[in-house]
Amino acid sequence: MSQDPLQMEAIRLKPPRRTRRRIVAACVAALAIAVLATGVAGVALWWKTGAFWPVPIPPRVQYLGEDYRCDGLPAADVLMRGLTLQGHTVGGGLIYARPPIGSSASEGWIVVTDGHQRQTCLYNGEG
Repeated sequence: MSQDPLQMEAIRLKPPRRTRRRIVAACVAALAIAVLATGVAGVALWWKTGAFWPVPIPPRVQYLGEDYRCDGLPAADVLMRGLTLQGHTVGGGLIYARPPIGSSASEGWIVVTDGHQRQTCLYNGEG
């Protein structure tokens, strides 16, 4: 009883079960590491800004080492007088404030905009 040579070649090319298990285990481990890294990055971003993904106007903004809370207070045109572009948020929003004098960042508030809306962010007292 002889076997077909093509069938014998297919049997020889098929990796052993142990190798397949190792490949599957490596893929599962790589996926677990990727999910863990993404989760850690999301938590770190939330800790810094209060949002799990980058948004132009996050709930918390850091400007010159000081923390500001953006609670949805719209910024009137009057507030924008004398403000200049001072930086960007993690999500690409623009931070407007008076130019810093010495180490003092601002007068207790900054304005953050995403191009469509402006919010006044008040000094949080931390930093």
